[in-house]
Parts: sequence; structure tokens; C-alpha cells
Amino acid sequence: MKEVLSYALGFIGVGILVGAVIRALAANLNYASGKLMLINLLRTNPNRAHDVCKTMSGSFFEPIGEALGTAAMMRSQDPKVVTGATVAAYDAAGKAVVQKKKQLLMGAKMGIGAAVGGLMIQASGGKYPVVLILCAVACGAGLVFLMLRQMEIERTIVLARRDILPEVDRAFIDGRYVLPPPPFG
Repeated sequence: MKEVLSYALGFIGVGILVGAVIRALAANLNYASGKLMLINLLRTNPNRAHDVCKTMSGSFFEPIGEALGTAAMMRSQDPKVVTGATVAAYDAAGKAVVQKKKQLLMGAKMGIGAAVGGLMIQASGGKYPVVLILCAVACGAGLVFLMLRQMEIERTIVLARRDILPEVDRAFIDGRYVLPPPPFG
């Protein structure tokens, strides 16, 4: 019974980690190319940039999209109003993206705990099955990958605040973003 339980824990741990890695790879975006594309869109067609940002959740595009939406709701070209709105919206959405990645990391920690737990059950009986050792090593490698991925996401969010957010402000201040007609009433 202990053997079945230990293998089940090892495979469950690997399954949890594989799921977390797949979700982390869903928003695979190179910062340099994404930055160039987004700045080009903000300078030529900011409304299209807003639509593109909505499609890339889990990356620095998500906070930029929130900043664009908030600035559009402000319906102003005043630099102080636009900048205040975009910075606040960007920071809030950026923290939400980072928090989602931290939740993935917590799930991965549970997966590695299950895999190591399965190995420890067998090790307490004096056995060291290669399959469980490989499961624990694979989970450890997945955890390291997710930690590096989280650091990359945090880095790109900070860089995008510095590089792209001023272009969002300029799109509204210069009047390039076409606002929808005001609601009736």
C-alpha cells in the first residue's frame, strides 16, 4: 500500500508541476519585440493597441491595456489627469499579474512537496526507486523554471512602466486615441 501511495504522490506532483509550467508558458512573450510592436501601435493606432493588449493576459500587455482603458474613461487630454490615471491603473494591474504568477509558484511548491513526499515514503523503507527520484528532480527543475519565469515577468512589468507607459500618456495627450461617443443621459 505504501508503494502505491508513494508512486501516486510522485505522479500527482509531476502533474501539478506540468500544469503550472504550461500555464506559465501560455503568456510567452519576448519583451523587446512586444515593446516595439506596442510602441508602434501606440504611435499609429492606439485603439488597436488597446485591443491587442486585451489578448495577452499574464504579461506586461495586461497592465498597459488597463492603463489604456482607464485613460479612455477619464476622457481628458490634461497631462496631469492622464498620467495620474494611467500610472495608478498600471501599478494595480501589474501587481495583479505578479500575484497570479505567485499563485502558480505556490501550486508548484505543493507539487514538489507531493513528489518529495512520495520519495520519502519509499526512502523510509530503505528503497530509492529511480522513477520517484526522477519525479522529484523534474519537479525541482520545474520549480526553478517557474521562479525564473516569475522574475522575468516582474522585470518586464517594471521595464514596461518605464518604456511604454509614457507612450500611452502621449497617445491621449496628443489626441491620437479616438474616444467613443459619450453615453446618453
